[in-house]
This record gives sequence, C-alpha cells and structure tokens, in this order.
Amino acid sequence: MQITRGWPRSIPVFSHSLRAGLSALLLAGTLLPSAFAAPPPETMPAIDPGKSLTGWLLASSVMMQRGEIDAAYNALSHVLTLSSRDLKLREDALRYAAMTGHEDEAVTFAKTLPASDIATLVLAQNAVTRKSWTEMRQTLSRNNHRGPLVSVATPVLLAWAQADEGHVEQALSTLNAAATFAPTRRLYQFHAALIAERLPSQHQAELLYQKTGNSPDDPLTLQILYAQIYGGWLESQGQHKAALDAVAALGVSSPLASMIIGPLQHNLKKRPPLSPSQGAAILNLQLALMITDVIQQEGIPHDPAIIALQQALYLDPTLTVARIFLADTFRDGNQNLEGPRDTQFGFQHGLSGSAGCPGARQSGQPLPRSSTSGRCASSRTDPASGQSAISGSTG
Repeated sequence: MQITRGWPRSIPVFSHSLRAGLSALLLAGTLLPSAFAAPPPETMPAIDPGKSLTGWLLASSVMMQRGEIDAAYNALSHVLTLSSRDLKLREDALRYAAMTGHEDEAVTFAKTLPASDIATLVLAQNAVTRKSWTEMRQTLSRNNHRGPLVSVATPVLLAWAQADEGHVEQALSTLNAAATFAPTRRLYQFHAALIAERLPSQHQAELLYQKTGNSPDDPLTLQILYAQIYGGWLESQGQHKAALDAVAALGVSSPLASMIIGPLQHNLKKRPPLSPSQGAAILNLQLALMITDVIQQEGIPHDPAIIALQQALYLDPTLTVARIFLADTFRDGNQNLEGPRDTQFGFQHGLSGSAGCPGARQSGQPLPRSSTSGRCASSRTDPASGQSAISGSTG
C-alpha cells in the first residue's frame, strides 16, 4: 500500500540491537501483564435517591413548571429535610404551602422568615381566626416597609379587630382614613358597610351599602358577592322586595348575570353580621381580583392571586365564589391542584354555599391597558371634592 512505501516490511530488516530490545519488551509484557493492564475502576458509593438534594430540587422545579403544585410542594418538603437552613428554599416552601392550602405548614415557615408581604399576611390572618388581636397588630407592625398586599389589607384587618373589640365607630374611622386613595376607596367602603351592621341603628349601614354600590365595571365575581351580601342584609331587615331588587340589578350589567338571578334570589336568607374571619375572607377575594388584573396586564405569575384565594377559603370555607375563582385562576395559569377539584361541582350544578355562580368570573378576558389594577376596589371618584370617603351621607 502507498502508505507503507519506503518503510521496512518485517522485523528482520531492523538492526540486531533493535530486534533484541523489541524481544525484551514482548517477553516482559508476557511475564508481567499487570504492569500494563488498566487499573480497575474505583467502586462508587451507592446514592440513596431519597437523599439526593439535587434530585429533589430538580423534581420540585420540574413539577412547578408543569403546574403540578402539590407535587412541587411535596418535593420541596424533601429538599428541606436535607437542607433546612437555606433561606431561599424556605421562602419557596412558604409560597408553595400557601398556594396548596397547607395553612399550618405555611404559618410554620412564615415564623422562620424575615418579614415579607406573604409571610406577614399569612401570620396576621392566622391570628384573625383565633381573634388574637394583639398578636395580629404586632405582626402587621413588625415590617415598616410593607408590600402592596399588606398595605391594602392592614386598615381592613385593624378595623375588624376594633369592631370585634366593641369599638365600631373607631373601626369606621380607621376605614375612612384609609379611603382617601381612589383605587381602593370602594374596597374600604364595602368593609365599612359590613362593620356598620353592628351599630344599633341600621341607617348608616344602608347609606354605606348604597354609597359602595355595584358598578358595571366590577368583575362579575364581585358584583355577585355584593348582591348576596347586601341582599342578605336587606332580608335580615325585613325588606324582602328590596333584597330581590338588589339581586335583580345584576342583570343590568351582564347577560351572564341574568342567568343566575333566579337561583340567587331563591337562596337569599336572613343572616347575622359577618364575623372578622368572614370579613377577612372577602378582603382576600378582593385582593385576588386586584392581583388578577395586574397579572393579565403584565403577564406575571398567578402565585399571589392563588395564595390570596387559598387564604380566603381558609378564613371562610363557605365562600364558594372564591372556590370557583380559585379553580378558574388555576385554569388560566395552566396549573393543577388536588384541592379545588370539588369546584367542578360548582361549575356543573350552579350555586352552593354562601356565594357562587357557574363561570363566576368575567376577568378571564384581556383587560384594556387603561383599566386600573384594582377593578374590584376602584375607580368611581366621589364627585364632591373634600367629601368624606366613608360617611353616613350618600353625597
């Protein structure tokens, strides 16, 4: 072959000394094979998959990307048994626990973390269920740099605490002071109306309900909630026709609402004034609606809205409209959760519990950029300049 041209073709053509050296090498290789054999590979220690920090971290990340929040939380729980001091992991664990409705675990994580919007909200509302008002106030005051959720929630939670302690007028003053900011004015007015039900005279509650009103700009979820709350209060006052009219007004703003007026009117019942836990549940529903507007406009994750809705259901499990909204939010975010599966019954069988409707939320439609981020609380500016935002007058 061409590549061997000019090269010796056999050992005999080499010199005697070179042939002797090659022979010695061959003989040594025969007698001492181990001298040239590759060393055996080192035996690697067996790794228990259940104790693989990297494996569980990867599983948690993949499950969250797939929208399998329960599985992501379960994987992250394994991570924390292997690396419990990592602050970022504990923050993720709080978020996952709150999103999956594991309230006790969320509280445990929140207690170990620096003050943050989610941690403060979880701890404060956990105190609401126990009426531990001193603890709630300390929790709300531990962070001077409040995030948006806690900033909106604090006046409402403080007002419900004051009302439960018997200081209803002070609670109304707290909400009145907070209602100077137009985008959240009606949110605070609504809670003022709820708290005013505790007054001996119902005149101020009536005026506050009328002042808050139901706006066509509100998402259908909030319109239904308002109609049920206001209608139930009117029913308790013996104003049956007015209660039916309050629900019938839903049909003016939405063809979908007109489909559920009948069931809503049929389910109207007298009710006592709401408890602080029920008031806080409504607050969380309002927060979730505000967050959802921002999510739709900015394309951010649904996590804060999911957490607010889970908190609403923790505070008031009968708030069916929040349960349906939660399932709707999971659908919009392509996420799955074991908890809200029973909400499909609500979609298929109409109303149940204290509030609800099939397809209760209109906010699945994209919002115009001009829409405020707080449709549930926003936007009807009082025409009278200088008028007290929460007061006994309808001006």
